[in-house]
Order: sequence, then structure tokens, then C-alpha cells
Amino acid sequence: MSSIVGTIATAAATAVATTWAIGMTVSPRLDARKARILKAHQDRDSFSDSILTILAACARLEAFEIPSDVPDTLGTALRAERQRWLNQIDEATCWLVDNTQRWAGTYYSGWGLRDLMVRYAADARGVVLSERDEAAKVSFLREITEPVQEIFFARTWWLRALRVASQAQRLTCALDRLESGETSDMPTPGTRDTAQAQ
Repeated sequence: MSSIVGTIATAAATAVATTWAIGMTVSPRLDARKARILKAHQDRDSFSDSILTILAACARLEAFEIPSDVPDTLGTALRAERQRWLNQIDEATCWLVDNTQRWAGTYYSGWGLRDLMVRYAADARGVVLSERDEAAKVSFLREITEPVQEIFFARTWWLRALRVASQAQRLTCALDRLESGETSDMPTPGTRDTAQAQ
């Protein structure tokens, strides 16, 4: 009987010691790792939100022009609305640049994608701060942001895998053209449709 009690006591003591050891060594590391993974996903979500904000605002600005014959009151309200969309782009590009260290580090550094994304963020902000007219800014921002959306946020993983090379090349060409200081700020007609068809 005493041997059974001794066995049970030994097993209980071993279980307690093991639980204590895991709680003191393994659990904190797992909790810290869980927090880092959660933070990385939150940063990616914020990155995605910024990209979608830029694309949506660009689409609205390109699709909506203020008619010349609108009453002054309505014209003022519509210009304020366009300015609100421009402010959204301004805030989104600010976030991309100010938080590069947060979101860029969550992505795979192979294939040069991380460096390409950092370059995109800097150039997108540069477009906003440039002296280009509004239409040129919006067009260039759309042109360099669409490939980013395709590379990282296409609906299915296999679609991203199939198109990552072509979209990365598309983005690289657009950034090269932007950084070269070409005077033809507007993308070449058909560029968007051709790139999406690849």
C-alpha cells in the first residue's frame, strides 16, 4: 500500500515540477512569440488598409470631375470632398513611411520584395509631396500602388504566386520611370490593362 502511495506522490511531484518548469521557461517564450505574431499581423492589416485607402481615393478622384457649370455653393462642397480624398492619400502615405520598420519586416526578404516595398513607400510619399498637378499625382500613385495590391493582397495565395514576378516587374518599371524624373507623368495609355492581363 505504501508503495502505491509513494508512486502516486512521486508522480504528482513530478507533474508539479514539470508544470512549474514549463511555466517558468517555455510559457513566457510562447507568450512573447504569440504577441509578436499578433503584432506582425496587425501591422500587415494596417499596411493593407493604407494600400486600399490610396487605391480607393485615387479611383474616386479619377472618376469624379467637378462640372464647370455647378452653382458656387455646390462647387465649394465638391472641391472640399475631393480635398478630403486627397487628405486620405496624404495620411496613408505618411503612415507607410513613418511605420516602414513595422510592416516591412513582417514580409519575406527574398526576391527583393521587401526592398521594393520600402522603395514604393518612399516614392509614393514623394509623389504626394511633389509639385506635379493633382491629376498626375493621382495617376502615378494608382500606377505604382496597383502592383503592390496584387503582390501582397490578391484574394487567393495561388493567384499571388502566379503574378508576383510580373507585378514586381511592373512596379519596378513604374518606380524607375518615376525616379528618373520623366516629364511624362501620366502612365502610357494601355499600361494598366496590359499589366493586369499578364
